[in-house]
Amino acid sequence: KHCHIETVPTAMRSRATTLFDEGARKRGFELKPLRRNTRDCHGCGRCNFGCPEGAKLSVDLSYLPRAVAAGATVYSHCLVDKVVSRGGRAVGVTGRVLNGPEGSPGDKLTVHARRVVLACSAWYTPLILMRSGVGRRSKVLGKRMTLHPGFRMMARFDEDVRGWRGAMQSAFSDAFEDEGATLVSVFIPPSVIGATMPGIGASHHARAQQLPNIAMFGGMIHDEGGGTVRQGFGREPIVTYRMAKEDRPKVSAIIRALGETYLAAGAKELFPPLLGLTHGLDADAFRKLDLDAIPMSRFETSSQHPLGTARMGKDGVSAVVDADGRAFDLDELYVVDGSVLPTSLGVNPQLSIMSIATRLAWRMRERPLV
Repeated sequence: KHCHIETVPTAMRSRATTLFDEGARKRGFELKPLRRNTRDCHGCGRCNFGCPEGAKLSVDLSYLPRAVAAGATVYSHCLVDKVVSRGGRAVGVTGRVLNGPEGSPGDKLTVHARRVVLACSAWYTPLILMRSGVGRRSKVLGKRMTLHPGFRMMARFDEDVRGWRGAMQSAFSDAFEDEGATLVSVFIPPSVIGATMPGIGASHHARAQQLPNIAMFGGMIHDEGGGTVRQGFGREPIVTYRMAKEDRPKVSAIIRALGETYLAAGAKELFPPLLGLTHGLDADAFRKLDLDAIPMSRFETSSQHPLGTARMGKDGVSAVVDADGRAFDLDELYVVDGSVLPTSLGVNPQLSIMSIATRLAWRMRERPLV
């Protein structure tokens, strides 16, 4: 309701997506329409850089205006360092105002509050908790981070594709759910795709000239979690991730699924997400590729869904917050972001995070302020 969740119309799909759908149907499955938080989207395909038309109803266009209308004050361009506590309860936060486009630290900032709510993501929430001395007895603070590692497949067709025309994400498939993978339509702006094309110099230039014929589709795996967030020397956390053994077969499965589907649609050449790839692969070369034997360090991957670094649970040793989002170690401190989710979801977590944050807000409302 508040974010105007709507189904992406089939007419807004890019040619890269419709080609993948054609291949999927030949292989016995089909794509399903995605639902997104948009209004008046025209499918310009520039989502990677922020919607130029304001059609994506992100928090600045959906929840923040409602909060301000209800009396909230928004402090932008600020960096929170730690939670301030006194007498076993949270009483505010300290930080700095950020100056200029580089965000250099400026004046100190202190906010006093009777209740503190952290919603800083699975990267920064644990960092602030660590700096604040909260969660010291927990064995999982900053640990067991899941990421939904994502992989893409590029394919060259004889026809003109121009995959950047149309909604960047418009369809998905859960046909490989049992293998721990979800396939999702995606496309990267041409300037970024060019940097991932194989070759150097003249050969790379020749490949880049084929961009209008390139299609792309992607997907992510439902990972078991192997990430950690630690304090660094500066203001940024140190984030590491080592894929769990159970997740390795899922990588091969998703790349095979992406490649075979585009081949079924008539692709002449595939560009799997492998670092050091010097040329495209035809059908025979792709099928001879021993994906299981390739070291994970050679796979090109990305992620946008960190979860689970301040997980919800029953006690302050095996978790960080309780079922109401309350920190076990400090009264009147709550966490309401993706860091509280104890496992990965295997799908985009936006609605799950928003739903649990709303529920936790309702629970907070029921508890009187002291």
